[in-house]
Order: sequence, then C-alpha cells, then structure tokens
Amino acid sequence: MFFAGHGVAFGAENYLLPTDTEKPETGEENLVRSEAHAVDALIRRVQARGAAASFFVIDACRDNPFEAVGVRSIGNSRGLARTDVPTGVFVLFSAGIGQTALDRLNAADSSPNSVFTRTLVPLLRQPGLTHLAIAKRVQTEVLALAASVSHLQQPAFYDQINGEVVLKARSEPPGADLPPAATPAAVVVPPVVPVAPAPAQPAVGVYPDSIGPLSSERERALKPKDSFKECETCPEMVVMPAGSFTMGSPPSELARDNDEGPQRLVMFGKPFAVGRFAVTFDEWDACVADGGCNGHRPSDNGWGRGRRPVITVSWVDAKAYVAWLSRVTGRSYRLLSEAEREYVTRAGTSTPFWFGDSISVEQANYGGADAYSSSSTGFRKETVPVGTFRPNPWGLDQVHGNVREWTEDCYNASYAGAPTDGSPWLKGACNRRVLRNGSWVNMAAILRSAFRGNIGSNELRSDTIGFRVARSIRAR
Repeated sequence: MFFAGHGVAFGAENYLLPTDTEKPETGEENLVRSEAHAVDALIRRVQARGAAASFFVIDACRDNPFEAVGVRSIGNSRGLARTDVPTGVFVLFSAGIGQTALDRLNAADSSPNSVFTRTLVPLLRQPGLTHLAIAKRVQTEVLALAASVSHLQQPAFYDQINGEVVLKARSEPPGADLPPAATPAAVVVPPVVPVAPAPAQPAVGVYPDSIGPLSSERERALKPKDSFKECETCPEMVVMPAGSFTMGSPPSELARDNDEGPQRLVMFGKPFAVGRFAVTFDEWDACVADGGCNGHRPSDNGWGRGRRPVITVSWVDAKAYVAWLSRVTGRSYRLLSEAEREYVTRAGTSTPFWFGDSISVEQANYGGADAYSSSSTGFRKETVPVGTFRPNPWGLDQVHGNVREWTEDCYNASYAGAPTDGSPWLKGACNRRVLRNGSWVNMAAILRSAFRGNIGSNELRSDTIGFRVARSIRAR
C-alpha cells in the first residue's frame, strides 16, 4: 500500500487523512479519528487477507494540519509516531519520528512528487534490489537532499519480514510516475520473490567493490571508503583514511570519566581497513563450521542469528576468529586498537556522537535515557541486525550501541604515556581489555565516542559484547 498526503499522530497512534477532512474545532479529536484511517488498522486488514509479506509506504510525515486550533493542538505537532509492526509486515515512512517531510526543495522545484517519493520510485524500478536495500538507499539519498536545504529528514522503516524480498521492476513506459504527492493513492506493490538469508549475501544495501583475496595491485589502488570482502563468508571491509585526531574527551564533556584523558593527538600514517559491521552470527558460524573459533557456538538469547552481531564471545574467542580469518584469506586480520576504534567512530567529528551532541533510538540501539538522550521510550532490549541504522560518514555501521566491541589494548586508567601512532597499548592491566561502543542495555552516555569500558578478557562472555575486525593495507 502506498499513501501520500497528510497524517497526524495522537500519542502513539498514526492516522492518515482523506483529502476532504475538515479542520476540526477544539475538542473534536474523536471526529478526526472517525474520518481518518488508522495505520495499525490498515495493517491488520491487509494481514487478514493472508498475505505472507505486506508492504506499506507512507509519505505522510507533514506538519500537523490541525495544530493550534482553538486553545490546543489536535494531535502531535510534527511528524508521525513510531510504529510497532507484526510479523510479515514492512513499513517505510518518509521521515523519522518527530520529523517532517519536504514536498519541495525550494520555490523553483517543479516536481509533482515529494522529495521522498521522487527518490523512491526510481529504486522500485531497479531489478534485483531487496526491500531493505531500497529502504537504506532511500534513507541515504533523502537525508542528503534535505540537508542541501538545511532540513533534517531521514526516512524511517520498521521491518518484520522473514528474510529479504526482491522487488522486481514493473514494466512501465519511460517517464511514467506516481500521482502527485498531494493526492492519496493506492499503488500496487510489484511482485515479490522471497529470498532466504544466507551468509554469502553482501551487507544490506551495500555492495563491496570486490570479493576474493586482494591482489597486490588492487590493494595498492584502494581509496578511502572503498570496500572489499576476501571470501564469501568474510566480513565486508571499508578503507579508512590516513590522518590524525584528538583522542579522548575535553574536561567540559558531560558524563566524562577521568580515564578519557588527558587528550592527545594521534596520527595514522597509513590507511587501514575496518569491518563495516560488527562480526555477525553468520560470519562466526562459518568459522565454527570450518573448525575454527575454538568450536564455540554462542547462544543468541532467542533473538535470532543471521545478520545480528555475534554475542557471548570473550576476547580470547575474538582473537581465535581473527586467527581463522587470517588463515582462510592468507591476509593479516586483527582486532582494532583502541585509538583506531575512536578514530573511525568519530569519522572526522569531535562531538560526543558522530551525528552530534545528543542521541535517539532512531540513531542507535541502546538501553536507557539520560542527559544525552532525546528518547525516553522505544528501547529495544535486545540486539538488532547490522545495517539497521544509517552509517557514519566513513561508511561504518553502528559505531554507537548495539554491542560493545573488544579492542586489542590492555586497560590503563590514564592516557599518560599512551602510543600516539594508533598502535595498541600492550602495557598495563593486560588481564583486562578495553571495550568501546556501548550496547543495547547501556545508557546513552556510555555510547559516547570517548567512553572507555574495560573487563576481564580471558573467559568472560556477555550478551552485550561482540567485536569488529581490522586489516592493515599496503599503500600506493
């Protein structure tokens, strides 16, 4: 189902408004409810027809047309609310919670469709794209278009489809398009073909530049943000630039711990590659099936395996995985140093989070509100699949939240005497290794770029801990 037009949220409920809905008087909220279409009710009606997979595209995140009527507003003032969808349903909104969607970029913009719809339609016509690949590309492209006119709009999607679905293009004459955004319309979704999840699938919405061991020539030609996989079941790697950054947090940063300083300049003389995602269950299970990873088969807590990050792995387990990965590829893989992890998390930024001074559940998976969080509800209480949130400027996914990640470094309570070349610090309390990132259970402050966790490295396994891999590369 496709809807374009006005919507309004009453608390946690979203309603789609017919074009002939009249502006109500104060106290007539129930009148709006009776004339509008509740999104949850529409979903239930479609499911009642026995659909195995149902898709809803809603371009309705406009300013509330009933705001400030009389002495109070009718419904929330901006955007729509989060939607909890049942199994077998995928919902794509044109903007995130509390955001509004642009009809036009500026006064000279003559397109009959909204910024969201004009971005989505060409992607629906491309053969071979999965529903998640389309959603992620729409997120990225709309975010960039809206930012060009200083507006924040990032489409949001909620996915409970089992596996991935390829949306094949319809046969249409050149120039065909959907009706103008101001007119509500029902659009038939193209035929769908279920695709079972498989370890060999590339990352959702991202396609590596090459698969297979890199030749010397190819490795030397790599540029920042290039990507590669050196085997079908290996992690996808993204090239990070050489450069420098100020590591740690300033004394003025909210919730700062003493071990986050003193700040120092760290320089990386060569580019290196980092896993686009934390290592997934698919990737870990491939290692175990090949006789590696100490034969450890970690529990998923009943949350699901596949493309969720592997959990309940110790530092020793993580080291066993990179040893296996190095063996099967013939290349040298390793854990990130603590300095590398903060450098790639910040991706050229200096704020507590790469996207700014605060954080919300639309930007990361974490477990509690605090002074850094703009969210008080919606926490997921478990891990989510990799690729759920938009990547940082250097192309890395979920550098804040979801799972804490092991690094190579021994723990020290101060940066005094720490390396300044990006290498791991292998002196200090080496029975405790440094963790970065924060997890699905942590408060927002623990997800900050500079926050340092530390924990026993040998046997401890937790459902909040995973890891990411790195690889040195030969420069030109």
